[in-house]
Amino acid sequence: MNIILCGPPFCGKSTLGKLAAEKLGWEFIETDLLLEHCYTQENQTLLTYREIFRQEGEKSFVNMSQKPCKL
Repeated sequence: MNIILCGPPFCGKSTLGKLAAEKLGWEFIETDLLLEHCYTQENQTLLTYREIFRQEGEKSFVNMSQKPCKL
C-alpha cells in the first residue's frame, strides 16, 4: 500500500508523511529529493528543487515532475 500526500507548498506534507511513515513502520520517500536526483542525472548539475524551479521555469518544472525517473 502507498499513501501519497498532496497539497500546496509548506502545508506540512513532509512533516506529516515522516510522522505517519514512522508510526506505520514504512519507508518515507521525499519526492522533492527524487526530482533533484533525476535532474542531476539528466543535466549533470546539482540543484535543489527550488533552484530547478527558478532556473527552468514553472512549465518545465511541472513537466519534469511528471516524468518517470530511473533510480
